[in-house]
Amino acid sequence: MIIIINFLRGLLMASLLICCGISLCIAQPIEHDYDHYISFEIKPSFYQPMNIKQNNGQHFLKSNITIGGSAGLKYTKIINKKISASFGIFVEEIPHNFAFDFSDSVSNVLLPFIETFPDNKKLNYNLKQTTYDQLSYNIEASVQFLLKQTAANRLFLELSPKAMYINNSIFSYRLSQSFTAFPDFAGARLFYMLIEDTSTNGKAYRWLPAISTAVGITRKLPKNLLQLKFFVNYVPRLISTGTFNFYELKNENNGTLKHRINSAGFSVSFGMPTKNKRKK
Repeated sequence: MIIIINFLRGLLMASLLICCGISLCIAQPIEHDYDHYISFEIKPSFYQPMNIKQNNGQHFLKSNITIGGSAGLKYTKIINKKISASFGIFVEEIPHNFAFDFSDSVSNVLLPFIETFPDNKKLNYNLKQTTYDQLSYNIEASVQFLLKQTAANRLFLELSPKAMYINNSIFSYRLSQSFTAFPDFAGARLFYMLIEDTSTNGKAYRWLPAISTAVGITRKLPKNLLQLKFFVNYVPRLISTGTFNFYELKNENNGTLKHRINSAGFSVSFGMPTKNKRKK
């Protein structure tokens, strides 16, 4: 899994650089149109953080926006001058994270027996960004509506429903996450979190529906197409929910978690026509 994720990250970056280089070095387009074509598409994406609701105490637990993305192949058919339709298969990397950080020595907030430590032995504790990655295998369909066209460019609006085949277990910690700040005190547990996926089928994998909207531009090259677009992806179902607690504090500290995998980003695709139809 880790090897696949690292490969996908490298592929996203390399493909983005290649496509950007092509766009900067293209020649003037010639007069032609495509009946249908196959394209390679990459989608760097920004995923929303976990929704953390604090029930009691200070807001120690954090979650930030993460960066992932997808890559895949897509087949596009030109229906008429205004509409085209596509079908594609993609592999998507979905990261999520959490962290907590005490800005002062934890001895200032822990039970009195910890406060008896000498000043030079006060304990500091923080959990840096801990990120978990998941791969999703997506089937996507889309319809593009022409907004404006010039000799070289097509500005379009896109609607794209998709089905995501995803592993539930990566988004849940049924045995929980527990962090101990004080190795010399076996019973002093600082943090405990339990996250469970929202699946109702009881299986390791499940299908999730999603939909995205995008606005973009297609640039005609002498023999190929370059397409750039900005998109927003919405997954209506929660992927997981959970609870968390901080212990050994003077004041009670706990809350709940909700996790969605909505995202926004941009995509770059390079199209290779399978049939060339010249205008008359």
